[in-house]
Amino acid sequence: MTRARGPGRPPGVDGADTRRRILQCARRVFSDSGFDRASLKEIAEAAGLTRNAIANYFPSKAELHAAAFASIQQDGVTRILAEADQLSGPVDRRIYALFASAIALHEVDPTFVRFLISSSMDATHHPELRDHSLRQLADVRPYLRDTLAEGV
Repeated sequence: MTRARGPGRPPGVDGADTRRRILQCARRVFSDSGFDRASLKEIAEAAGLTRNAIANYFPSKAELHAAAFASIQQDGVTRILAEADQLSGPVDRRIYALFASAIALHEVDPTFVRFLISSSMDATHHPELRDHSLRQLADVRPYLRDTLAEGV
């Protein structure tokens, strides 16, 4: 006798992969629509999930936005700064390296730069997004400040 499958994650589906897919789709939807117009339903559909499935991972749109940003921060900004920091030489070359690294990452994940830009703009209208959305500026600022100071 075959038993009907109940609610829950389908067999063979990894929760970490699902979470990554949600975050990737969230970055794309937030970038395309902005925080106000993006809906969890739209993000769920883009990820091939239900709205309730998204809620199992992220209870609110603001928490999903914060998690999407954290994924960018961890994977992207840290990598860009590490790559740029390895380069020595003239100031313009070192600052160019920062942007070249961001462009290279954008080639791999087009949501990266778009989401960083849109999340910064959304933070100006939504105080609840400011702490995490403006952090990338705080992380990049010391690199630029120190590089320019060394050039002087």
